[in-house]
Amino acid sequence: MKHIGIVAGNIKDAYSVIRELKRLGVPFTMVEPEGPMPAQVRAAISCGEWRGGGFERIVKYGGDARRAALEALSLASGRRAFREVVVGIDPGECVGFATIADGELIEAYTLPTAEAGGEAGRIAGAYPWERILFRVGAGRGLSFGAGGMPGGRGVAVEYVEEWSAGRRLPKAFWRKGLRKDAKSAVWIALGGPTSGGARRARHW
Repeated sequence: MKHIGIVAGNIKDAYSVIRELKRLGVPFTMVEPEGPMPAQVRAAISCGEWRGGGFERIVKYGGDARRAALEALSLASGRRAFREVVVGIDPGECVGFATIADGELIEAYTLPTAEAGGEAGRIAGAYPWERILFRVGAGRGLSFGAGGMPGGRGVAVEYVEEWSAGRRLPKAFWRKGLRKDAKSAVWIALGGPTSGGARRARHW
């Protein structure tokens, strides 16, 4: 995960950004408005006026900590938007969500079914992307994505086989403390157990 700087300014805004970066497990460093920018910082979020100069990968905080953090992560790789964001969704009593952006697992979590209906839209609104693919676990959750998915250019939906408890996630996508539904969502985001078992309805 890329190291992000936080330019001190508005304390309340900075706290919101810190809380979001901690939730995502992103390492960060506090930076004074006059600089200099530490060498390990790949991109920064400005909660005040940056006056250090000589550093251009700065995201201006606009009130949405999640959006600012994700924009900074994309910018840390040299792009204003991720080329492709893949969202795995595991429906059930609790719904698992996992997002992989340009091949890197960014977050994986669960929500109660009653709170999960608008999450796909919130993800699409928070991540800067050129293309976004929603992969939904088939079977009991087949109807989950039918009516609640965002639409438009660059958006696709795909149904794949669900993850089983006996399978291990690849090491690069394993995270300590993930709940079963979140693990399943990661597996689904990766394409499910077999490409041949996927039921596809993809349109970019």
